[in-house]
Amino acid sequence: MNHELREAANIPEGFTEGEDRTTLFGLRAYGVPIGSEVFVTEWLKTKGERIRSNMLEIGNLLDPIRIASRDIPSRQCLWLLILNCLRFKGNYFVRNIPPQFTEGLYATLDSAIDKLMGQCFSLKSEE
Repeated sequence: MNHELREAANIPEGFTEGEDRTTLFGLRAYGVPIGSEVFVTEWLKTKGERIRSNMLEIGNLLDPIRIASRDIPSRQCLWLLILNCLRFKGNYFVRNIPPQFTEGLYATLDSAIDKLMGQCFSLKSEE
């Protein structure tokens, strides 16, 4: 993809940094990365880590061991968040990006959901 065209069009996004610190160019259309395989893979890796971090932060805030009050049903709240919100976080990418790119993203999100489920049911995490 020609990044001069992106710059001429004044598109502020469209790059990410690779593992070897090289700049990878691409675009996002409706939140979906478009570009080279390396760009899409690195972008999804970064996005997956950000979503995972947010999920684990929610888990820490609603940790049933940390919040033991009967007035705050943290275990039920965490379960409802997983059931109704968090488990769908990567679905948009799976619908719009070929599966060879989303496999790593879903491995990252699955590990976060597993950890949260362990918190809900007081199970030990394998991480």
